[in-house]
Amino acid sequence: MAWTRTALSFAAVGVVVLKKDVVPGLIILCAAPVTWQLGRLAHRLRGRLELVTGTIVAVALAALIVAITH
Repeated sequence: MAWTRTALSFAAVGVVVLKKDVVPGLIILCAAPVTWQLGRLAHRLRGRLELVTGTIVAVALAALIVAITH
């Protein structure tokens, strides 16, 4: 449930950012389905804690790159 909520949040923020700037908005929108799918996989895989940690770090790095470049 938390991953679905997080993915919906990414989609909502992506739409808002998309209205102002296209490239960062598309990047954030692309993160939404990836986050949702990784969250679904995390429940079935061994080592899911590492997967969750890696996902959080990857999304944070992507957000940092977008923030720095714009």
